[in-house]
Amino acid sequence: MNVFFRLIAVAFIGVILSACGGNGEPTMDTTDDESVEASYSEIIAHLSDEERDQFDEALGNVYMMGALERMESGMSEDEIMDELNDEVHGKTASEIIAKAEESEAVIRDRMQEMQEAQ
Repeated sequence: MNVFFRLIAVAFIGVILSACGGNGEPTMDTTDDESVEASYSEIIAHLSDEERDQFDEALGNVYMMGALERMESGMSEDEIMDELNDEVHGKTASEIIAKAEESEAVIRDRMQEMQEAQ
């Protein structure tokens, strides 16, 4: 019985440590152009072809939607790009995909509201 509790304790500690340490997915580094290229390459190396396509589309959508939202802000292109880079910096592929999905849902809701208002 004592061995059983030890095994449970070890398993529990393992779960806690893995939760604290992250899942080991590579993240985007937008510090500079070289870092972007290197981190992008590292991320896609861990993805299937389908996941890579989904990630590429999501990354493009995050940048496109972010740029569109800031078009009339009076910000320079460099300022906009800095903010967009900050949005994806340190994020994993799955986090970027989730961010794009959230943005797409907001756009769908806004479009629906506009249609209903007509």
